[in-house]
Amino acid sequence: MVVWWLNVGNLWTKIVTKLRKVQILSLQATAIPPPASEAGLCGTPPKLSDGGAGCVIIYYMQARFDAIIGHEAQKEYLRRVLEKETIAHAYCFSGPAHLGKMTLARTFAALALSSDEKMLDRHPDVRILSQSTVTVDLVRQIRQWMHLTSLSGGRKVVIIEEAGGMTVAAQNAFLKTLEEPSGEALMILVATHSGHLLDTVISRTIHLRFSRVPRETLYAYLVEQGQKTDDADELASIAAGRPGVAIRLLDEDVRVQYHQRQKRALAFFKAPLAERLRTVQELVKEAKTSNTISQTIDSWYQVAHDALLSSDAHHASDWARALKALNEANEAMQKNGNVSLSLEHFALAL
Repeated sequence: MVVWWLNVGNLWTKIVTKLRKVQILSLQATAIPPPASEAGLCGTPPKLSDGGAGCVIIYYMQARFDAIIGHEAQKEYLRRVLEKETIAHAYCFSGPAHLGKMTLARTFAALALSSDEKMLDRHPDVRILSQSTVTVDLVRQIRQWMHLTSLSGGRKVVIIEEAGGMTVAAQNAFLKTLEEPSGEALMILVATHSGHLLDTVISRTIHLRFSRVPRETLYAYLVEQGQKTDDADELASIAAGRPGVAIRLLDEDVRVQYHQRQKRALAFFKAPLAERLRTVQELVKEAKTSNTISQTIDSWYQVAHDALLSSDAHHASDWARALKALNEANEAMQKNGNVSLSLEHFALAL
């Protein structure tokens, strides 16, 4: 059972959902807000007389999707699926990192369960796999769990946060689950590179592709969060269409760290070959204990991208070549896992 509170005029409306059935339990004439633990959506909801409980739940659903930055087409599709109760058993959300794919996956799953995103990690009928590598044994454990009776009486949900990390053997094992889902199952595969998934896996899901969010959308979000227009403009450029990056940049410490990485990235591009190769070797050593490489590649990409947009025709080709070499190095790392060799090729290509 999930409890939501809405403010309708000067009345607090208590809504309880159980097995996706919505009931208005009570209208309490009080100006005192509901308990913080139950406080939910407040504002100007539709009148109950216009559509009753169904109208209220649609309003709540729309508000949850509106809280996610961008991806309007994907959100609208998922909203209609929920409204019509035509939820498929498997979805694949693919696209570059930091776009909000996992956030939308959690929101969709929570709404499908009539639950709250904050409760998903503790929900008895939800399993979220966040491991970088998903093995055959883990897939088999998930299959066995999905055959068990739902504790809440509804559907069982599995979210694989980096589905591209599934080994080929694990993907083949997972195919059986996709082909023969048990009960009312919902499986969501989240992938940065859909090319790392077998075609047979992709073909058995509803595949939603995610792209970078328009700069104007990020700018509007940053202004709403209290950023000055000039700062919002700069941060929107830095985020480069990635809502996750824009959200993190609201933290002053994160912004300072970002600018420091940008300076090092620019110095890398200007450095002689021997120094670039030394930097690569240092990065590879650090990669064993941190996520330095992914942050550094982000910085390299942003510096090269900004330089390409602002440079004249004579230098534009150099930066375009650098971007091409960086993309090739990144793809090579994803495919063969040889970080050192891939980054060395990139350093040589500059």
